[in-house]
Amino acid sequence: MNGNNQELGSLIPNLYVTWSAMNLLESISWVALGFVPTFAAMEAAWRMAKWRQAKLFGATQVRL
Repeated sequence: MNGNNQELGSLIPNLYVTWSAMNLLESISWVALGFVPTFAAMEAAWRMAKWRQAKLFGATQVRL
């Protein structure tokens, strides 16, 4: 760039980067929202498995 249209040249990429970052952030947030129930179910199943294992071995308390 030769400096004549530097203001316009710097404004457009900044707007594009901001828009791209917002789209990426929105996509990531939707994916994260989709995974939250999955992770919660996996954690619940893991805790239940540990609790059943402890009960099977006759322990009254197990470190999770």
